[in-house]
Amino acid sequence: MTAKITLIGQPQQVQIRNGIVAFSIVTGPASNTAPKGLVLFKAVTYRVECSERQYNRGRADAQDKSELILEGYLEPRIDEQGKPYVAVVALSVISKQVQTARKLEQ
Repeated sequence: MTAKITLIGQPQQVQIRNGIVAFSIVTGPASNTAPKGLVLFKAVTYRVECSERQYNRGRADAQDKSELILEGYLEPRIDEQGKPYVAVVALSVISKQVQTARKLEQ
């Protein structure tokens, strides 16, 4: 069973291999205070994977350093050392700069 997720953040540690782009996005808590009785989680690092074509089409150009908005699903994976982790497999990738430009065109 998979879960859909939407992430907004700056890509870090971008690696491109065999047409696959892998990077990390760190997201922090949505608020500084948690409801009474609930624990507030700290920043979470997500490992994102998408195709190189999808990654390049989602950005305005190579100098586009704006945050990425991506939608995807969570999938268990195994890294090179054999350790399991949960990756976000991106279904759509778009930068805030491209999103703003598209809204202005409409």
